[in-house]
Amino acid sequence: MKSRSVHLAAGRGLEAGRLWQRGYYDHIVRSENDFLRIWTYIDNNPLRWELDRYYTER
Repeated sequence: MKSRSVHLAAGRGLEAGRLWQRGYYDHIVRSENDFLRIWTYIDNNPLRWELDRYYTER
């Protein structure tokens, strides 16, 4: 998907290098198990913030 969108943008004269965020990770959800795994990660992620090495109590 990324390469196709960059190619289309370049064909329209747009600066394709700024189209995607550097280090961006995308994933196509292919099954219900994929969806549930990703949903659980997103749902639990805020709960894990205090465990992150960049977390500072304010």
